[in-house]
Amino acid sequence: QNFARLAYWMQRPDTSSGISARADRNLSSRGAGWALVRHSADHLSNGNPRAYTRRLVAGPDTGLTNFTTVTAASLDTVLAGFLVANYADDLPGLTTAARYQFRSYNMRSIMPPVASSVLSNGGQYPLKVESIGTGSVTLQGTNRTGSGTYYRLAVAANAGPKNIKVTNAGGA
Repeated sequence: QNFARLAYWMQRPDTSSGISARADRNLSSRGAGWALVRHSADHLSNGNPRAYTRRLVAGPDTGLTNFTTVTAASLDTVLAGFLVANYADDLPGLTTAARYQFRSYNMRSIMPPVASSVLSNGGQYPLKVESIGTGSVTLQGTNRTGSGTYYRLAVAANAGPKNIKVTNAGGA
């Protein structure tokens, strides 16, 4: 069930988050939350994920306060590693730092059959990646706290430089 919930999140990673207060009502947020805990256990448990998850549930705090206390890392750092790992994990031809991988699972192997059964997507890796073509493109979107949007920039050989501008709602 956790992988199925993660597949739902991967379809629209910009609309929900594993740190959302709505995770108790939103399956995709639960999937992202489970994967975030799994990824953090892979990298921040000192080789003992069982003790790590026990510390997470033992408290005394709850929620993000407890999570950042147990991880002993900034939430931004943990989220960045997790968000990149959802794209980079076991991607053929890509070499990344270990923090951008899931150690416990090969998501590129696990997720296509899961997505095929719950999303009917033909067995593709379910992470939604927006393609930015070689022409002039304007994309608009909103990311929720703790969520992300994934883009792939395609540049033809000898096409020259490309400029990418990311702005906030006010244009800054």
